[in-house]
Amino acid sequence: MGSLSVVEVLEAARARVAKGWTQKVFARDSDGNEAKADGPNACRWCAEGAISFGPGALNALILLECAIGGPGVVRWNDTPGRTQAEVISAFDRAIILAKAVQ
Repeated sequence: MGSLSVVEVLEAARARVAKGWTQKVFARDSDGNEAKADGPNACRWCAEGAISFGPGALNALILLECAIGGPGVVRWNDTPGRTQAEVISAFDRAIILAKAVQ
């Protein structure tokens, strides 16, 4: 299997966050404990944790930074009051940007 395009990386990351979102760590398991973002027990991800593995991750992260208005995805994700819906919306904007530059 070939590597994923940046759009595919962002779409997969968006799907992860839509399934489950977290703050303060890259990923959590079903008990709320920290898990490896690409591990089999992960079921909730932060914005960066959702894209922090695999080819295309760096470019996907750059586009997500553009979508949120600057660097610091982890800090943005972990801002008190941030919602899962806001993170999903940021992924939607990043996907639109990725499609525009393909």
